[in-house]
Amino acid sequence: MKGTILTVLFSGLLIISSCTTLSVPVPEGFAQVEEEEKIFFALSPEGFRYQVRLEKNYPPQRGEFWKETLLNQLSREGYILVEGPLALSRKDLQGFVLVWGVPYRNETYAYLTGVITSEDTLAIAEAAGPYSLYKEYREAILESLEKVLLK
Repeated sequence: MKGTILTVLFSGLLIISSCTTLSVPVPEGFAQVEEEEKIFFALSPEGFRYQVRLEKNYPPQRGEFWKETLLNQLSREGYILVEGPLALSRKDLQGFVLVWGVPYRNETYAYLTGVITSEDTLAIAEAAGPYSLYKEYREAILESLEKVLLK
């Protein structure tokens, strides 16, 4: 009987802790394409993509771990770090942004990666498109990331 009660209580705690929802302000110049509890996707008129999605922070790690993981992985894959790490100035959550340069055809593309960490959740941000568009939308995207809420 005690085992059954503990199992039910533990299951309830798991359900409660996995119910984090995402709130992302739409950056200026973008149109929201999709927003659900765990994903936000927006697009500029030129096709510059911006998305934020939730994942479990499991096993629980701090922002520094995720920053080093991204730096190592994307560097090994040939991405060139052109900006960052930029710290998000959040009091309630840890976060950072890295911006990568990626040669594509006759252009350089920007690939922004960012992670906002809470104890049990990661908000993973990505933005991608021609570098010239990144420069145009940089401030709007960073402002949006500063205001991401995990509820």
